[in-house]
Amino acid sequence: MVEAGTVVLSCVDGDLALPQGSVFVLTGLRCPSLRNPNSVRATVSIARRKYLQAGQATALGHANIESEPTMQSNQNPAEEYRDLADRFTRLVEGVADDATWNQPAPPKGWTARDVVRHLVEWFPPFLEQGAGIKLPNGPSVDESPVHAWCGFNAAVQAVLDDPTNVDKTFSNPNTGDLPLLRAIAQFFTPDVFMHSWDLARATGQDETLDPERCAMMLEGMRAFEDLLRSSGQYGPRVNVSEDADPQSQFLGFIGRDPSKPERSKFSA
Repeated sequence: MVEAGTVVLSCVDGDLALPQGSVFVLTGLRCPSLRNPNSVRATVSIARRKYLQAGQATALGHANIESEPTMQSNQNPAEEYRDLADRFTRLVEGVADDATWNQPAPPKGWTARDVVRHLVEWFPPFLEQGAGIKLPNGPSVDESPVHAWCGFNAAVQAVLDDPTNVDKTFSNPNTGDLPLLRAIAQFFTPDVFMHSWDLARATGQDETLDPERCAMMLEGMRAFEDLLRSSGQYGPRVNVSEDADPQSQFLGFIGRDPSKPERSKFSA
């Protein structure tokens, strides 16, 4: 029995149950059955972005909008982003010196500076192409990761806070049309969350993640494990004990070793 408020889609490997308003892959991916509508939003969003970057998704769409679920039900997209970006900002501002910015980060071949570079470089063209919104150019990450991130972050937050953007549409030939604020919440916000751990690990800062968010994302991602692994964006799972805390289980799932500061294979 599918829970009330879900949409059931036919996928290659079975039905996929999603809550109203969720984004979903229609064809081109092998979708396992999923019957928990409470944790699917971030999972499908992450999976879809990975496949779009890899050019492997052939058709996408979205369910009729009756509600706008977020990873934290008491937050709207602007509040959710502010919460996670503030945490990332504290980490950025807490980096001791330039030598620390050049320390290796968990993603293979990355430094701490590259974690910031990844976030500030992939999202602006994605936003401009999909919504016609051009973020202002800021300092380069090589010159100042702090100034690069802070200027970029303020610009993203301004887009989310602008009431005139509430009714704007994000449109992409691969994704179809989505409400702009939801597109940001689905494509970019989870990336900030995940990479905050990378930056903390690389720079020797507090690595604590929100355990509720870790558990929610992990629950959904487990149902898509084959899809995520086959995308080439995630390395092998790092085994952790079955009774490990949600953060350790989440990190192990995405190919990071939560127990010691050594690099694990992950590209975003």
